[in-house]
Amino acid sequence: MAHKNNPLNPAMYGLTQQDVERVIRIHTMCKDMDEDAFEQMETAAASINLVASLKKLDNRPVA
Repeated sequence: MAHKNNPLNPAMYGLTQQDVERVIRIHTMCKDMDEDAFEQMETAAASINLVASLKKLDNRPVA
């Protein structure tokens, strides 16, 4: 899903091509959402981040 008319170099911004494609997919998915659907997606994303951070804490050695 390469963007053909994109003259920017993602590596200049510390991004991979995979990062760019992910952003394009998210933008495409969100552009037609109403406010309620967008808020639900934000809540889901925050929940996913919370679970990921808790998993990282769970893997830390106990002092």
